Amino acid sequence: MTTLEDHAMKKTPLALMLILLVLLSVTAQAECHHTYDMVDVKKATCESDGYYLLKCNDCGHTVKDITDKAYGHDWAYVTGQEADCTENGFKRYMCGNCGETRMETLTAPGHKWKDSHVLEEATCTKAGSMRTVCEVCGLSSTRKIEKSHKYGSWTVTEEATDHSKGTRTRTCKVCKKKQTETYYPEGTLYKNIKNKKTEVKELQQMLTDLDFLNDKVDGIFGAKTEKAVKAFQKEYGLNADGIAWPQTLQALKETIYGGIMADGRGEAECCAMTLLEDGTIRWVLCDTHLPYEMQATAGLAADTSEAERLNCMIVAWQAELDVLYQTWLALCAPEEQPMVINHKTMFMGYLNSQKTLWGSQFGVDSLQTLEMIRSMLMEQCCTLCPIVDGLQNAE
Repeated sequence: MTTLEDHAMKKTPLALMLILLVLLSVTAQAECHHTYDMVDVKKATCESDGYYLLKCNDCGHTVKDITDKAYGHDWAYVTGQEADCTENGFKRYMCGNCGETRMETLTAPGHKWKDSHVLEEATCTKAGSMRTVCEVCGLSSTRKIEKSHKYGSWTVTEEATDHSKGTRTRTCKVCKKKQTETYYPEGTLYKNIKNKKTEVKELQQMLTDLDFLNDKVDGIFGAKTEKAVKAFQKEYGLNADGIAWPQTLQALKETIYGGIMADGRGEAECCAMTLLEDGTIRWVLCDTHLPYEMQATAGLAADTSEAERLNCMIVAWQAELDVLYQTWLALCAPEEQPMVINHKTMFMGYLNSQKTLWGSQFGVDSLQTLEMIRSMLMEQCCTLCPIVDGLQNAE
């Protein structure tokens, strides 16, 4: 009987022989002095590198050497057809090196319609039609003219008050039909009205400082702002409908500017920052800075654009920032003055870099850019306010 030991001993010589053959093969290959013949050669093309391939006659070792890089197509325009209003066009190109062709599609732009003349006038009760002509290809078509009344100016039948809507009517000059509607008094802010964002932000800031609103000051009159307005109206004995009437706005201003805060704490001596539950930073402005933006825009006309209003606020905050830095510099110890100067230099450098970034993203004079500049200047003033206040009180 063959034991496991006998079987292992029989396999050992065979394993040793295999190892020896491998070592001899590796040694022979390592000692090969290679005699190469060229077995393949390719010239460079537009898309492929040129090369030659060598192979050793003894061991089969190969060497590939790149001679020239692919030189790319040399496209030249051959023929084509311009797109018209409804049919795509094309351009055909051919490579001067290899003869390959490629096509480029020119997308049809569609008709460019322009009104020509009225075919049938629209009336108060019946639609009309207009002849239209394509300015490019001359094709003609027709479009519908919606029926509509030709109303005159509004006549107020019941004046709006500072806390209620009014009524007005106007009459069609053709069929004499009357149209009646209610309207809000000028300056009213509400979610169903086209509001100026800066005015809503002023409202939200006042509600925030009186602790009626615990949300973002974003200039959007939403459900939370409406709820805060209702809460203020209810506490101050006004009709709690959530509409920021002129009466409500005036009450808010008198409450804040008169120094009577909702919790009885009086006016804030310096600005302070609080962190809301959602991570949003809320600034509580001091009695000096709270009316700052309203004062900056107080002399503007009612039809002043949002951009002009924001620019006025930016100028005001920039001037205030300069004053705060100058005051800080005057009150601090001499050895701290270089730090104050460096602080302002770094902030202004960062502000200018942000202006460039926002300008490239949204446009230099866009409302988004102006609003972010205003916000950044305001927040920096609020940051410096307690520093300056602390130095003044220390004296």
